[in-house]
Parts: sequence; structure tokens; C-alpha cells
Amino acid sequence: MIHVRQVTPQDMPMLRGWAAQRGLELHDPLLSPYGFLATGADDAPVMAVWAYMILDVPIIQLDHLLSAPGSNMAGIREAWSAIADAVAAWMRELNARSALGYCLIRAFTAPRIAAEAARHGWHHADSPLHCIHYVL
Repeated sequence: MIHVRQVTPQDMPMLRGWAAQRGLELHDPLLSPYGFLATGADDAPVMAVWAYMILDVPIIQLDHLLSAPGSNMAGIREAWSAIADAVAAWMRELNARSALGYCLIRAFTAPRIAAEAARHGWHHADSPLHCIHYVL
């Protein structure tokens, strides 16, 4: 069984390690306070993602989706399902407590995760997207 909880400061060294193994870097000032961490039955972390509230449109953007190095597809599949459900429940609760009206959750991810997400009712673009950024 997968449990989803909020990312804590104590999780960050591990998550930075996961990112570094993929050639990525997590910058704390740029991470949303809404980080979700999925853990397995043995409390071993499996997957993490951060949810960003876009303020001028009703979209929750998921970013920095990371799985534990060496995770098998069955574990990733179960963790994705649990995290997607937790984020959707969080968005519904956020809407119930406010007049924000978020209605879309969006993520940019690898084709393997996109295919898995599609099995859970998510829709994905027919063509690959590339992330670009500009730093001031």
C-alpha cells in the first residue's frame, strides 16, 4: 500500500540525490511548499512531485516528478496513482475552502510516465514537448 504525505525538510537531501542521479538540480527557493511524497508499505520513499498553483488561470502545475533510483515499474505505477489521487483531493479541498476554482492539473513528464498517466484517465499531447527556461 502506498501512503502520500507532504515533503519535509528532512526529505530534501534524499530528493536532491534522486535529482542529481538524473542530471537535475532542485533549488529550494523555486520549490513549491506543496510537495507530495509517496512511500511504500515499508515506508521507503518511491516518488515525489511538487504542485504549483498558477494564480491567473485555474491550473495546478506539477513539476519535479522524481522516482527513487532503481524503482521498478510496478512501484512507480502504484506511486503515480496514489500521488495523482492525493493531488486531485488536495485541489478539491482547496476549491471547497476558497473561490479559486482550479479545474485542471497539468504535468510535463517522460513518455513512460505519460503512458502510465493515460491509463489512469489523464490526457497527453500527441507530440513531445521540450522544457526550456530563461534565468534572470
